[in-house]
Amino acid sequence: MDTIGDIDSLTLRDLLESLPQELYDYIYKFTFTAGRKLHVYTDKKAQIDITLAKLVLKLECPTITLNERFPHLLHVNQASRKLFATSYFGTSDSIFITPAAKSAAIRRSTISPEHFDLIQKIHVPVASPELQLFIQQRMGEDDILAPYREQAVICLLEDAVQLIEAHAKLHKKSDVGQRAIDSSGVEEIENEDDGT
Repeated sequence: MDTIGDIDSLTLRDLLESLPQELYDYIYKFTFTAGRKLHVYTDKKAQIDITLAKLVLKLECPTITLNERFPHLLHVNQASRKLFATSYFGTSDSIFITPAAKSAAIRRSTISPEHFDLIQKIHVPVASPELQLFIQQRMGEDDILAPYREQAVICLLEDAVQLIEAHAKLHKKSDVGQRAIDSSGVEEIENEDDGT
């Protein structure tokens, strides 16, 4: 029997289009909807970047990315790009953290303006409360920082660390819960087979 990887794209497309419309729409939406992730972008030079990178690597959480390139699903076609970009950039489930406001991850030249505008918050951790206050004041005054006024959340490094750790803990909790649900379902089926 052929696997999905053995079927050429035109045949696969024909097979998908032969499905009932509701099922086709469900598969399309599922394919072009990004999962909940926390995206961390670092520069690898400053201590704050090193701290965040080490934390992400230590946690080994699949829903936390480190310096991940934007997904190829943003480049399929206009309709799918809009659907995927909305879920990737534009939901509260998509969290972006970058220590440097000039990071390529959040620069308008890297992200198309319509995708950049979808981002609800970009957490920008800094090392001290004094620097946090200084940047917050500058954001209100400096035209260079104007594009970031709406999305940027200037926070302390400790706050970013807590956010990352909480996300990892939530992922582990939901993963354990899913395994418990899966195993309880197996037990129920086994009990039914035993006649109990």
